Amino acid sequence: MNLASVLVTAVTAGFWSNPSLEDLKTNQVQYEYVEPINVTQQDIHDRLQALHILERLSEFLSPLRLPRPLTLKVQGCDGHVNAYYWNYEILVCYEYFDFLLKRAPQEPTLEGLTRREALAGMTADVFLHETGHAVFDMLQIPFTGREEDAADEF
Repeated sequence: MNLASVLVTAVTAGFWSNPSLEDLKTNQVQYEYVEPINVTQQDIHDRLQALHILERLSEFLSPLRLPRPLTLKVQGCDGHVNAYYWNYEILVCYEYFDFLLKRAPQEPTLEGLTRREALAGMTADVFLHETGHAVFDMLQIPFTGREEDAADEF
């Protein structure tokens, strides 16, 4: 079952009782670049900020109608490679970006995928996956199967 089917089923079955459609607003996605405590993460922070990664994602997600603000945040996570949604925030650790940088291809792949394209794709993937979790939570959308699979479908 794809996301559109889940949404239609939820609305028509009356599951979407809270929040009300009147409470949903666009332009609810905010962002924050948390200054790293670990000096080795400063380069990642500066690169993300220079590329306006969170601003672009915030703009891309601005049409979402949400009942409250959602914050996209990057910060250090005490050495843990992680990304998650919690308490109306999507947090991606600087350690996660360091992990991506170490695994992205240095040269174009046989299919022609460049390092920049690989990094852009992996970054979009993690933020959109966590946005799936946020949307399900904030809009109280039921899903069938594994939550991680549903977030991937989003």
